[in-house]
Amino acid sequence: MTTLALNSRVTRGTIGYRNHRDELVGKEQFAINYGQHGMTLDARCELQEYALQRHVNIAMNDRWLPTHGDLSLKRQRKFLLNSEFAVSNEQIKIHNQRAGEQSIEQAIPNTPGIKHLGLHPLQGDALITKQLPNILRANKYYSIPAVTNSVSENGVDDKQASLLNIAVAYSGIEPVKVAAGQFIARRYKLCWHPKWPPAYLWTMVDEPIFLKMVWPQVPYWYELMEVEKATPAMPEAANASRLPTHLIQQLAG
Repeated sequence: MTTLALNSRVTRGTIGYRNHRDELVGKEQFAINYGQHGMTLDARCELQEYALQRHVNIAMNDRWLPTHGDLSLKRQRKFLLNSEFAVSNEQIKIHNQRAGEQSIEQAIPNTPGIKHLGLHPLQGDALITKQLPNILRANKYYSIPAVTNSVSENGVDDKQASLLNIAVAYSGIEPVKVAAGQFIARRYKLCWHPKWPPAYLWTMVDEPIFLKMVWPQVPYWYELMEVEKATPAMPEAANASRLPTHLIQQLAG
C-alpha cells in the first residue's frame, strides 16, 4: 500500500465503455495521485469484447510532463505485452517484451521534446490538455509532440513505439451530463492520425479529469461513471468539484 504525504491528494474514478446500444462493454478504473513534485496516473482498463486488459502507470513532473511509463497488456488474462518508457531531455528509452518474441530495446532522441505519453487509457488522453497554451484560440489545433506504444485504434498492434504529433483543439465550456453527474466541462477535439476523424473529449474545468469521449472511428463511446476526490487529511473534500444543479442551469443559460 502506498502511503501518501500529508499534503498529497488523489482523484479516483471509473469510466464506462459503451456500445451503440448504450450497453456497458468495458471499464477503466483510474487514480491520479498529486504529490509535492509531480503526479502519477494508474489506470486499469478492460474491454470485454476483445477480452483485453490494460494496466498503465505514468509518472509526471510538476508540469504534467511524462518522465516514466509502464504498460502491461493481457488478452483473456494471458500475458501479451509489457512496455517500459523512460523519458529524459535527451532521449526516450523503451523496453518492449511481447509474448513469444524477443524483447526490443529502443532509444529515440527526444528532439521534439515530447509532452505526452500515449499508452491508451482514456484518463491518459485527458492529460494531454495540460500541454496546451494558457491562452487558447477556440477551435485552433495545437500540435503536441508525443510518444506512443502503438498508433492504432486499439493501442495494441504496433511492435515498436513511435513518435507522433497529436493535434488538440479547445472548443469552449459547456454543460455535460454523464453517469457520474452533471458538470460544467471543457470540450476538446483530438486528432491522433490525419486519416482519422477527431475524437470529441470533455474534461472537468478545474483539473484534467475525463468526463466523456465520442470518437466516430470506433463503435464505442465513453463516460465517467464514478469520481471521488480526497486528501488523507480532508476526506470531506470528495466530489467537491461537482457543480450544483442550479449553477449548471445558470451557466447553461
